[in-house]
Amino acid sequence: MHSKRILTALIFIPLFILLVLKGGFLPFWLLVTVAALIGLQEFYALWAEKIAQPYKILGLLSGLILCWSMGWADNSGLHLVLSGSILVILWRCLRRAQAGEKDLSPQLALEAAGTFLGLFYVVWLLGHFIWLRRLSQGREAVFLVCLINASCDTLAYYVGSTIGRRRLAVKISPKKSIEGAIGGWLGSILMAYLAGLCFYPLPVYHLIALGAILGLAAQTGDLIESLFKRIAQIKDSGRIIPGHGGMLDRVDSLLFSAPIAYYYLKLFNL
Repeated sequence: MHSKRILTALIFIPLFILLVLKGGFLPFWLLVTVAALIGLQEFYALWAEKIAQPYKILGLLSGLILCWSMGWADNSGLHLVLSGSILVILWRCLRRAQAGEKDLSPQLALEAAGTFLGLFYVVWLLGHFIWLRRLSQGREAVFLVCLINASCDTLAYYVGSTIGRRRLAVKISPKKSIEGAIGGWLGSILMAYLAGLCFYPLPVYHLIALGAILGLAAQTGDLIESLFKRIAQIKDSGRIIPGHGGMLDRVDSLLFSAPIAYYYLKLFNL
């Protein structure tokens, strides 16, 4: 499994770097959209495992339109898409109740709730990469977020497996340790500082702040996906990426990092 992870990284990381550096906005938008829809499909499978069956087709179609609006529509168009998606899903819920397909029970509400949650948790959060890419230094910002998350994940794993003793969240992810979490957090700060020296010359205090905040966000995102998998009682969200599991397993730590990085950079006009 470890060799598969390394081999997959050696293949996909150069392709990703080439796409961000040489590709335009459209190829990057396509990449984020495909990742978001695959992740949404995996989330719906998790939700259906132990809770309720979401409105998968409606959700995926809404996710596609949401990604399009984040890439090409203005704020009013985005609000229209979000409002329309909510109304259509609620209409479907009412139709099923009226047709007697489901008793008027919490199960019906859980189906609609899972559909909404997937759209927000996967598509809306990951879609912030589209907005991040559109910033004046969008390529650098995308690389910064991805490098911080990768360093956090890598150092948390190696520090935790080497010296980890105290468990971080036993009921959610038994193998994670406090020592590993600290190692990953420090690795995020270090990577942000190195990125500033190499390709993203932001003020040092902003780099350190971003590294510290995104280091926490990445590990929070990882734990939240672990919680969903623990509820569903499965190990991986899918098998699409050899050695890494599903798409959701790969992007879980990015789901909170991308929005936080985007709003931080917008707030300080960086």
